[in-house]
Amino acid sequence: MNNQSCSLCTQKEETTIFSNDFCRLISTDDSFNLGVHRLIWNNHMSELSQLTKKNQIYLFDALIQAEKIVVKKYNPHKINVASIGNQVPHLHFHIIPRWITDPWWPYTIWSQIPKLEWNTFSTNVFNLEKMLVSVGDWPNLAKYSESIRKKVFIDDQKIIFSKQLDNYDLISRHALIKSSNIPLATGRMQPCGRLSRIAVIKEFRKKGLEKGILSLLELEAKRKKIKEISVNSEINNCEFYFKNGFSAIGPEFFKCNFIQQKMIKKLYY
Repeated sequence: MNNQSCSLCTQKEETTIFSNDFCRLISTDDSFNLGVHRLIWNNHMSELSQLTKKNQIYLFDALIQAEKIVVKKYNPHKINVASIGNQVPHLHFHIIPRWITDPWWPYTIWSQIPKLEWNTFSTNVFNLEKMLVSVGDWPNLAKYSESIRKKVFIDDQKIIFSKQLDNYDLISRHALIKSSNIPLATGRMQPCGRLSRIAVIKEFRKKGLEKGILSLLELEAKRKKIKEISVNSEINNCEFYFKNGFSAIGPEFFKCNFIQQKMIKKLYY
């Protein structure tokens, strides 16, 4: 039995993963909810206890199936399963992939994202004065990082804009260096420990900012208990990573207009 006033009783404009007579799994994935899915019991009921014993078992089997689908596709560190329904009292479950690098970890995705903390570094590290650095999440640092990426990757290196877009920004940790509120250098660490999108404004290269970003991301990896970090380095930058404890692994490859080499570094605690 359906309730015409209930938004979950209808199936309008849903991205359906699987569906049957009893329930359906839909994706609510968007730029701010990567990989989030919703398992909905088709008939309008508000509580799990209202189902027959047989249907309770059926629903939990479907929930396990849904969890496996999300794990296989997104490879999260953890899955959160939540059934709330205070605003929409129709029986459903949220299946939420979580990463230790996502903005809300270890709290729920409905929690408030922590505010940024900016710290100063001594000039003997960065070779510049009045430097502020921060390691944080994409919602807080996006406006700074995007400004740097556009100048470095699109304007300087002529990389096609679409090749800069992926799903990792939201679930990565980001490092940023600025001076007088002008963003100068950025980089990110993905959930697997891969360092990417490392960029420094042209006028400020070879002044220690590359080392600064690398150090900030390595410290964050250690704080998150990540055992290994990696980076796909342009060939002419490999020496920089060798000097900072990285080793080359695998063959060279061509990507984004450059010959690159994968580099790895084991982290010890």
